[in-house]
Amino acid sequence: MRILDRIERLGRFAHDGWAHVAAAAVFVVVNGVGYAFGGIGFVQSWGGGLAAVIATAHLVWKSQGYWAWMMVNAGLWCALFFDAGLPLLGWLQVALLVFAAYGMAQWALVRLRIGWDPNVLSDLVGAILGVAVLAY
Repeated sequence: MRILDRIERLGRFAHDGWAHVAAAAVFVVVNGVGYAFGGIGFVQSWGGGLAAVIATAHLVWKSQGYWAWMMVNAGLWCALFFDAGLPLLGWLQVALLVFAAYGMAQWALVRLRIGWDPNVLSDLVGAILGVAVLAY
């Protein structure tokens, strides 16, 4: 069996509800243990990295869970950057939070259509939102 076939077989689990629950449970346990031994710094830095790894796995298997984990990732990094006195990077994470929320909504609304269409209201709202966030 080819490696790509094995990856595709594993991808079936990325769409099951229990896989999402298991990923969230592992995330909470790892961050809980990390917080106990490393404090909030562990959760803000390593927690964001763990969320990014989980998000990437969901992206590989084209699961909508990608967007939720990217929001967790951006939220943790946002807290880290504001806490460290780096507001520009913090606001960049806020922009990523907004874009991830829009991506999640867009994925749910138009799963089969690819590309931007000016005749679709959600595409226009996304374009205006993107320009507004970047202009700010």
